[in-house]
Amino acid sequence: MIKSVIAIAFFWVFIYQGYTQTDTLQLIKPTGKYTVGTSIYEWVDQTRVMKIRPDFIQKRTIIAQFWFPVSSVENLKSAPYASLSKDYTKTLTNSFLRAPISLEVEKAPLILIVPGRGTERFLYSTIAEELASQGFVVVSVDMPEIGYVTYQDGFTLFPSDEFKTPNGMMAGPYERVDEFYEKPTEMGYEDISFVIDKIKKLNTIAFNGKIDLNNIGVFGHSLGGRIAGEFTARCKKVKALVTMEGIPPRDVRYEGKIKIPSLMLCSSGTLKYALEN
Repeated sequence: MIKSVIAIAFFWVFIYQGYTQTDTLQLIKPTGKYTVGTSIYEWVDQTRVMKIRPDFIQKRTIIAQFWFPVSSVENLKSAPYASLSKDYTKTLTNSFLRAPISLEVEKAPLILIVPGRGTERFLYSTIAEELASQGFVVVSVDMPEIGYVTYQDGFTLFPSDEFKTPNGMMAGPYERVDEFYEKPTEMGYEDISFVIDKIKKLNTIAFNGKIDLNNIGVFGHSLGGRIAGEFTARCKKVKALVTMEGIPPRDVRYEGKIKIPSLMLCSSGTLKYALEN
């Protein structure tokens, strides 16, 4: 079930986003039977650091946003698209704050969204809301130094230039690309693993044990697709993988480390790398 629903949902989202933006932008309504709740958590990994500036580091702080099926949203407040950014104040979501997970749900498979370099977790809200409306719990992760991260105190950490693809590198050889992305891929893998550990603890407290951590689907975009491939290869509880404009690491590809249903969405610019490497 998990692999078919993931594929259908992702194709639906990308095919039907053909609306015209107006002064107020309403995200596409999800098609599932459930209303959608959302919540945001800010977690500190005491074992690792993040680089704020070349001369200043802090404990690594990660943000995770959850979307999940709920039964009733009476008297609940709609969730903002991006609560700390003025750029998106007129973008309306289909999610609600402080709603409990639906009592109708016995077990909800977990979907992890791994954003691309230079993006933010909420940019995948349409995907997340659609999947949550179908009965999944979805978690999108802001990873410091890889993407933009805006914290609860309003501070925004920008992506590190260290991981910005040099001009001309994508022309090949592709071994250079794999080598260049080894460090951020491992960094992202550790971030996602940390988030999984946090979800395990949160599951009993906030979700009544309903998150099915033995059935995980992963979606990764761009560099997030590479990270998603690495995580999938090393986590046996992942049952389906989808990447968009992202190719798993070289050893994962060549050694056949992914043995589950997988879907790669590639433009003409990345397709040749996916086919030839």
